[in-house]
Amino acid sequence: MNNSTPPGSEEHTCFKVDIFPLFIFAFLVNIFALVAVLKAPPRSTTTNAARQIHLLICCLSASDTVSVGLQCLMPIASFINCGWWGGQATCSLFGYLNAILIIWSAWIVALLSFQRFLCTVSPFKHQSKFTTKRIKKALLLLFLFTSAFFTPPLLGIGEFVYYKTGQFCSLSLTPTGLSDSIFLSLVVAHGFVCVFLILFFSLHVIFSLKARRKVFQGRIPRAVEDSTSTFVSLTKAIAFVFCICNFPLLIRIAVDLGKQTSRDELGLEHTITMALLFANPLTNPFIYVACRRRYRNSLKLLFCRQCNGVAPADNLAFVIVYAARSFKRGQSAKQATSYL
Repeated sequence: MNNSTPPGSEEHTCFKVDIFPLFIFAFLVNIFALVAVLKAPPRSTTTNAARQIHLLICCLSASDTVSVGLQCLMPIASFINCGWWGGQATCSLFGYLNAILIIWSAWIVALLSFQRFLCTVSPFKHQSKFTTKRIKKALLLLFLFTSAFFTPPLLGIGEFVYYKTGQFCSLSLTPTGLSDSIFLSLVVAHGFVCVFLILFFSLHVIFSLKARRKVFQGRIPRAVEDSTSTFVSLTKAIAFVFCICNFPLLIRIAVDLGKQTSRDELGLEHTITMALLFANPLTNPFIYVACRRRYRNSLKLLFCRQCNGVAPADNLAFVIVYAARSFKRGQSAKQATSYL
């Protein structure tokens, strides 16, 4: 099954639905999630660790939103031009940007897992060494490193190709020569490093907290409960979903490298693993609102303002009314005032 063609070649069908509706749905979901996350910054009394997690979640949500937005833009451009527009130059540009965002998101998840690992294993070292300023520097350096990592296809080592199935340009995951095989091997090794680091950090945090519960045996349930229910649950869910969505693709690429599979021989496993890869940014917004009540409340208020036509100037009054109604419905005073 031939899934890719040279950019600019004529297509019998100007527009294929295929997975385009999924891209649109994922883009809308990520937009709402990004707005909800940005509108729910940590309180002034929040710990430094929580602020760092919020920063990383904001970057991850922004990266996913832009990446999915590119996935939506490419089929629309193909539809307008009845085929890819701009030739190999624009195809390489879109594929290059998309590859950077996908791998940068992977490193953000790894950094998020490492943050929780260091905060759990060595909290004093985390407070003194792992500052918010250093996290921002790490994010910038990882973005620059990822940008440099995907420059070889722009120089002829590897290539970005146009996939007819989803009508988008992406890195070719099948080797066409020795140099392509070497570059794809580095991409696979890069992915495996991210996955194994994320699994190691996440599992270590889970086992450490489980051992801590046995030691304290409920004597300080609030500290353990807060760590587990808010931060650990969020990072754990993001980490495991990332591994589930990306590990099959890495295995498939490694197998194709070993067999030297050509593009014409790509089958159902290619479609399934790529669908899992694109399902990752679709799943993350649901994890944000499911594991973090503050994000969930922000999203509720966002929709309620749209439904009830509340102006931005009336936001505070609306929140107060919302909290009062919640208290009247039988919630505790603490739960009701948490909307503030």
